[in-house]
Amino acid sequence: MWGVLSESFSSNGETLASGDAGGTTQLWNLNVQYAIDRICATAGDLTPQQWSQYIPQLAYQPSCSR
Repeated sequence: MWGVLSESFSSNGETLASGDAGGTTQLWNLNVQYAIDRICATAGDLTPQQWSQYIPQLAYQPSCSR
């Protein structure tokens, strides 16, 4: 496993590119709505109890549209 040697954000701030010493380049989608949509599609909404466990600093709000 190689450590990251460089990284750069896209001009719109929604993509991060990282490169390591082994020559691997990865692109990371940082779009928040995209992340919410992926989480909702695979795991569904958090219950109020799960929300308070994982995100206690924020008030509960359902994130997945029904």
